[in-house]
Amino acid sequence: MKNYILREYGSWSVLLLGYIAGIVAAERADLSLLLPLISISLFANSKQAFVIWLRLKKREALFIFIFQIIIGVLMLLKGEGGSILRLYPFGLIPLLYLLFLISSGEHSLFTEITGFLTLCLSCEIAYFSLTGEINPDLYIAVSLFFIAGVFKVRVQLKKGIKERVLMVAYLIASIISYLLLDCNPLILLPLIDNLIFALTLYRVRLQVTGWIEVAKGILFLVLLGLIW
Repeated sequence: MKNYILREYGSWSVLLLGYIAGIVAAERADLSLLLPLISISLFANSKQAFVIWLRLKKREALFIFIFQIIIGVLMLLKGEGGSILRLYPFGLIPLLYLLFLISSGEHSLFTEITGFLTLCLSCEIAYFSLTGEINPDLYIAVSLFFIAGVFKVRVQLKKGIKERVLMVAYLIASIISYLLLDCNPLILLPLIDNLIFALTLYRVRLQVTGWIEVAKGILFLVLLGLIW
């Protein structure tokens, strides 16, 4: 069964930090958050089985994927009751991710972006679990921050002018989006690292890069708590 455990540590990091972002925005926490967290962790982990099924067409993998989705949904319903169904429009996002995964592959730009959009749903679920309210602005704000990581990885891998320009353009678009949402763009301050990287292509070890991204995520949470 260890083959069906998702080992994408960046994905788990985004999921958890996004969940904490929802808690920070709600300004409170309690034990009711545990069940939704386990639920969305099952959703995230199910990707591993789905990819194995796509590659190898193993029925076992498809069964494990469906099983995790069903258990995750039942746990959400158990924790939130029928009220969680108010979030059903957001269900289009993971569906879109699966469609891109099938049609364009795992490393397509659109697949990666919709994948991060799916992971960032954790903030909306945490916020809803605590407040009973839907906060699309929070979801957009959190997603804009973490999706920047997609563009940074592409700069890191390809180091091309096109990827570097896209990174800078994305940062500008994110600031404008924050202003339109009436959010303080200072929350995006950790993304100055993305700008510096796009301009200089500074070199650090892969392990250091991972810790830099975690540190940026934590700083984002601190700024969110102070400014949101």
